[in-house]
Amino acid sequence: MTSQVIFHLKDRAEIRRVEATRVQFSAHQCFSSLDDSNAVACLQTLDAHLSALAGLAVYGAGPMLDALLGQCPALAGSIRTLIRDAGDKTPLPAALTALPQVAPADVLFPNSGS
Repeated sequence: MTSQVIFHLKDRAEIRRVEATRVQFSAHQCFSSLDDSNAVACLQTLDAHLSALAGLAVYGAGPMLDALLGQCPALAGSIRTLIRDAGDKTPLPAALTALPQVAPADVLFPNSGS
């Protein structure tokens, strides 16, 4: 399910309007087994969509990103930035270790000095 959403985010005195698309699904249900051809097909569909986006950034690392890059390794070449929380020690996929990393607040408020 998808829907358009609008966030009003405040950082100190600055308020920024961010338009986004909310996508709801259960990664645990969709990708519980990569032996399932439907799960692999879903990852390939997601890869096709994400690969077509300019300036692709991904938030965090973990099992979902590992599964996606495991099935669709060429996607790593489309990712330009990693968004990571301060102190996040989750190991990165080898193909992404050289990418720039930014904090979530720096994506939304690039002049805030976070």
